[in-house]
Amino acid sequence: MSAHASSPALFAGPSVVRPGRSRRTGAVALMALCMVTAMALIVTPIVQMSLNTYKLTMRNRMRAEARAVAESEVDYLFYQFMSKIVSGRSAASTPDLLATDGLAEAYNATAANPVPTTNRTPFLALHSGQGWRVRRSMQFNVSEFGPIPGTTKLGNFTYVTARIEVLPPANSVFGDVLSVRIGRRLMNSNTSVFQYGFFYEGDLEFNPGGNTIVDGDIVANGSIFMGPRIGNSLTLRGKVRAEAFNSFNLTATSTDINGNLVTTTTPTTSRVNPDTYATEAGRAAVDANLADPTWTYTQAQQFSTLEAKENLLGGADANVTSENYPALFGPTGNVDPTTWTAAQKATAQNNVYRSLIAPPPSAASTSEYPNNPPADSPAIAAARAYNRAGMIVTVAADGTVQVNKVENGITTDVTSVFTTAITPPANLYDNRESKVVKTTTVDIAVLKEKLESTYTGFNGLLYLNLKNATSSTPSAVRLVNAASLPTNSDSTRGFSLATNGGLYVQGSYNTTNYGSVSTPRNLPAMLMADSVTVLSSGYVVKSTATPLSERIATPTAAENTAGSTQIVAGLLTGNVSSVEGSSSGGAQNLVRYIENWGGQNVNFKGSLGRLFNSRWFTSPFAVTSSGQVYNPPAVRTFAYDNSLQRNFPPGTPTATAFSLGTYFTW
Repeated sequence: MSAHASSPALFAGPSVVRPGRSRRTGAVALMALCMVTAMALIVTPIVQMSLNTYKLTMRNRMRAEARAVAESEVDYLFYQFMSKIVSGRSAASTPDLLATDGLAEAYNATAANPVPTTNRTPFLALHSGQGWRVRRSMQFNVSEFGPIPGTTKLGNFTYVTARIEVLPPANSVFGDVLSVRIGRRLMNSNTSVFQYGFFYEGDLEFNPGGNTIVDGDIVANGSIFMGPRIGNSLTLRGKVRAEAFNSFNLTATSTDINGNLVTTTTPTTSRVNPDTYATEAGRAAVDANLADPTWTYTQAQQFSTLEAKENLLGGADANVTSENYPALFGPTGNVDPTTWTAAQKATAQNNVYRSLIAPPPSAASTSEYPNNPPADSPAIAAARAYNRAGMIVTVAADGTVQVNKVENGITTDVTSVFTTAITPPANLYDNRESKVVKTTTVDIAVLKEKLESTYTGFNGLLYLNLKNATSSTPSAVRLVNAASLPTNSDSTRGFSLATNGGLYVQGSYNTTNYGSVSTPRNLPAMLMADSVTVLSSGYVVKSTATPLSERIATPTAAENTAGSTQIVAGLLTGNVSSVEGSSSGGAQNLVRYIENWGGQNVNFKGSLGRLFNSRWFTSPFAVTSSGQVYNPPAVRTFAYDNSLQRNFPPGTPTATAFSLGTYFTW
């Protein structure tokens, strides 16, 4: 047999599959299919779960990032809200102002759907670069008057709602289906600086001769030295707070820091219950003599230590502001705060407080700002009386007088209209200063007639910029015929007058009743000056020194019938600080006198604030070489006018506070 015949593989016929082997192969395939199917059933949910978990994780991450974006946007709106108010705008106007700036949509208080719809550029460049989209809206809610939480003050509150919506980048899988919405209720509160009968930046002394009565609380950002002189009385009808009480009711042989004897008589034997007197009903009862004003109230209860200093500068920090603007506020010749001595720091901080009555650098004489500052502080600029005034009188170095009205940001020269109301400077000898004072006289009665007939848009604040002062010859304003103040046909608007020089108020001020017989009220009024001196109605201006016997206080017949010369206004002024052997004259002399007031009474109704050391009127309280300066009134009464808390006189400095408010989602 050949070799080919012996190889069956080459000549075999078709293969035959045996039945047992086929069944085994099919079973294996079926099992494999089942296993694949089972695995698929198991793996699919796992994969789906993993995908869902991933999506949920990414969604939560995206939402967390969106919330962080939203929080930064709220902070941005809050900053813009505060910036507008600090620059002098009202809180209620901020939605419209921010809308004008393109920062948020504005909705009024009655808007049914104050939801933002317009995309804005994110505040942070990082968020903008990542493609985040934001929408912002602001809505004014309400303004109301009430107690400031945690304080004894009353003030105005304004609430504004900020709403933020944040959407992820458009290329995100969540771009159209995920958004974060948060809101905050922003709050601004403003309190009048006139919250107390007396308030002092620095140490306060009360060591009066004669009989003195104080209605209203007393507050000092410093120490208090208090007690009447021997044979005299001091009656307090309110609470007293200070950083420290260095002397009070010392023994008869003790003296205060200026060597003045103080009595052992407790000056609280006849006093209205402060808590009762804080209410309208309580004041009405006392004023009408319907209740016994005496009340046993211990000295420990009446006197307390301040938990924190009162901010009398509208929220600004005098230390920080002075160092940020050393050329504006620093001592002469030194604009480097790091080299300031303690005394120079005190001078700079004092200049910040005095800026309330000082003109801005652009309108001032070189004597106001010897360091030639390049710019003003925006926060201080908003608080300056000059910048808030509706009428500005400028007295140039040569005595020329110019009158400008400022209405809706437009300044107009109206000198010719008001020339009969303002008399150019004349010499007045001030026995306290022992100097001639160049004094511009304002006849308030004539001013009232001119304002009410020609300038009905007057905002109520008159500023007199005296550029004619020198270190040897200070300048001042004298007010006459001021029993009735300008109203511009609006007896609720009020009238205020401010000047960077001294101020003499001759005769009663703001005593006209603008209410009714049953509910009398005076016009809201304020006076601000480097110093304030009260002159009797009959005072005759002298250009040289005269003895006290020729300076007899002479009230009018009407004032004699009423029982006193009366000043109704909130007063903000300066004096000199006491040092050993040299007295400021105490709080009883914060308002000065240069006449013999023996047998006459002087009543104040309002609030008296000492904010700074005077720049031009700097003589301490003392008997001068030209003779005794004055004799005190028989009775000096300082009555706090609670209405100043609610009815702010035009241009009143305010302490402002802000709150980010409650959080909500929508």
